[in-house]
Amino acid sequence: MKIPIKLSSLSVGVVLLTVFWAPLAFAYEGFEDGCQTCHSGLHNRGPDHDAHSLISNDACGSCHDGVAGKNNPPLANCVRCHGRDADAGGDTISPGLARGLRQHHQNKGTTVCGFCHSDATGPAGVGEDVLPSFYAQALGGVGLDPCDGSEEIFLSRTVSLDNDGDGNTDSADSDCAINTPPVADAGLDQTVDVGATVRLDGSGSSDADSDPLTYSWSLSVPDGSGATLSDISVVGPTFAPDVEGRYTATLIVNDGTEDSAPSDVAITAQVVVVNNPPLANAGADRNVKIGVTITLDGSGSSDADGDPLTYSWSLSVPGGSGATLSSSTAVSPTFLADVAGDYVAQLIVNDGTEDSAADSATITASANPVNNPPLANAGFDQNVTLNDTVILDGSGSTDADGDPLTYSWSLSVPGGSDATLSSSTAVSPTFLADVAGDYVAQLIVNDGTEDSAADTATITASAVPLNNPPASDAGLDQSALVGDTVTIDGSGSSDADGDPLTYSWSLSVPGGSSTVLSDPTAASQTFVADVAGDYVAQLIVNDGMDDSAPDSVVITAALPAGNQPPVAAAGPDQDVFAGLAVILDGSGSSDPEGGLLSYSWSVTSFPAGSRATLSDPTAIDPSFVGDVAGDYVLQLIVNDGEFDSAPDTVMITVQERQVAGSGSGGGATSPALVWLLGFAVFLTRRLRHRRFE
Repeated sequence: MKIPIKLSSLSVGVVLLTVFWAPLAFAYEGFEDGCQTCHSGLHNRGPDHDAHSLISNDACGSCHDGVAGKNNPPLANCVRCHGRDADAGGDTISPGLARGLRQHHQNKGTTVCGFCHSDATGPAGVGEDVLPSFYAQALGGVGLDPCDGSEEIFLSRTVSLDNDGDGNTDSADSDCAINTPPVADAGLDQTVDVGATVRLDGSGSSDADSDPLTYSWSLSVPDGSGATLSDISVVGPTFAPDVEGRYTATLIVNDGTEDSAPSDVAITAQVVVVNNPPLANAGADRNVKIGVTITLDGSGSSDADGDPLTYSWSLSVPGGSGATLSSSTAVSPTFLADVAGDYVAQLIVNDGTEDSAADSATITASANPVNNPPLANAGFDQNVTLNDTVILDGSGSTDADGDPLTYSWSLSVPGGSDATLSSSTAVSPTFLADVAGDYVAQLIVNDGTEDSAADTATITASAVPLNNPPASDAGLDQSALVGDTVTIDGSGSSDADGDPLTYSWSLSVPGGSSTVLSDPTAASQTFVADVAGDYVAQLIVNDGMDDSAPDSVVITAALPAGNQPPVAAAGPDQDVFAGLAVILDGSGSSDPEGGLLSYSWSVTSFPAGSRATLSDPTAIDPSFVGDVAGDYVLQLIVNDGEFDSAPDTVMITVQERQVAGSGSGGGATSPALVWLLGFAVFLTRRLRHRRFE
């Protein structure tokens, strides 16, 4: 509502303006701003100073900001009295007074607004919202914002102004609506496995003005990662973290006017290591004499991951025995076989994550126990250089009863040799290979009751020795999760001659895998188990002369617990007539965990000349029109939010329609009937599909 300014308080001023309008004898010069474009001298173009002095009681500051008034043009303060676009009615006092400066300039015939307004390109009324520089101090420094409402107060009187010349006052001007910036929401923090597909979610972003939003994502990755976003401008882009660490996704949304503040979401990627359970070894069964202290031996227990083991023994004793273990947690506890019967010692080891299966050793005590004969092991055959000192090794000999052993070596030498053993009773005696030929060392061990069978080792001495081939060791079998980085270790390989080894690895992978070894010639290898299945790594080592026999290790990769990939079902093949809509059916797709699926249809092949397109490649049941005859093959992949399914395809065979009177029989199908049949098929399928929506 407009409230006209009452001018009664200015009546004296109006009279004086009328009386003193005649030009003065002096010119007002020195305008530094836009006024001088039109007003080169007030004595010729505008009201005289005497009139304004009378109105302002000779207070120059009413119009001029400084003592040297001419350096601060009066138009900088004219709006204090004249307004700008107020009161477009027709007063006759004088142009500009109480009628607004725009009306004043229109009355004066000024049509080129660009003299004062920098963005004006046409007649008055266009572009006045960009004000001349000399308006900066108007209203005591408040400024003239076209939409801030401040121009509506002049000399304590309220008027309604059209501040930007579009015919609307501040309160009704759509140009003056204040935009509320949007709010970005990058979603919730996540913790995922390395290699999993991460789907970001910016759908929680909002705009108070209900303006449509555009999205701008960025991704900060840990050192060593090459992960990138699938699309930075969609609501829910994806990426696959390829190394452990923290990934930070930042979202900024825009409502068409301004950006939101950024919103961050943290994705922590971790490697889930599948633990290989340890293997308990309680030692060999024994026959012992009553009253003997038995020492158990769990040192043969092992863990494929190299984790330290803890031991848990239990002892089942025969009736009447008071035997107890010296310690249930030692590697080699003891007990006294105090009565005749079977003592069963059970061992379970733990690697810090899980228990092993139990292993047991039975110790049979009797007055006259049956002895288990020992087993001699004279060591490997060797090829040596003439005059080498040969070291024999009988430390691999064993006794099932755990009885202490004594050693008895003998040596057969080639003709002309004077070689003798350094000791015939030592575990590892030596001799000098003084002539070329074969030296045969024989070992018999005794457990205090009986001798073992003899075992021999042949040492061949020559001026140019024969090479002992190396032995490869690819390590223990392992289990892993899909996405894990697997390390295999061939450092257990050996060479009897002490020659340095070179390594040659090969890897057999399950179907669909594209993984490769990090360095097939290094002792230790890594690779990423990228699909589920068995990976078989084979190692052959070479000592500079001979290859070893191959050794293999099997790594079994499984999908992470709790999620299996979905299964795509593209629906049955179809036969249709050209020109009819074909509705695809992905509703048979499934997820083992019952998760929500997203759909991705694509065209594998269309017949030549076809311009068919899918209605919506992300719908469960998109459609297309088979426009030419031929086979249309389409593929469906579904995703459960983490894994893509294997693709499934469907073939649509499109036939040309028959026209009435064609064909060899009398059963030609009319176009109307074809159309009705096609529509019936379409309607039936749509109704059936709605059950899945």
